[in-house]
Amino acid sequence: MNVFTTEHPMESEPFRLSRRMRRWLVFLVLVYPVYLLLIGPFWALDGRGCLEFIPDRVRRIFYAPAYPVAFVPHLRGRYADYMDWWYLDPNAADRETGWD
Repeated sequence: MNVFTTEHPMESEPFRLSRRMRRWLVFLVLVYPVYLLLIGPFWALDGRGCLEFIPDRVRRIFYAPAYPVAFVPHLRGRYADYMDWWYLDPNAADRETGWD
């Protein structure tokens, strides 16, 4: 057997994802940003105490998929601004910041 030919038994096959796996990856890439946007209203309700009937551990599970955003410095600041936007009071006395 010639070890320098392409029929060598130790040759690895090219890595290919199955159709189902590619479909799941596309689905996750499309759904994850939507999830990050929809967590804002949940965050605001949770911060105002409207979701106190849900146990704390269950609420933390809902936030767990958003943790990777905290590791990207540029994204973390913008996402924190988005999340804080849900807390702004439209009738606040100080219209510039909305903080009391």
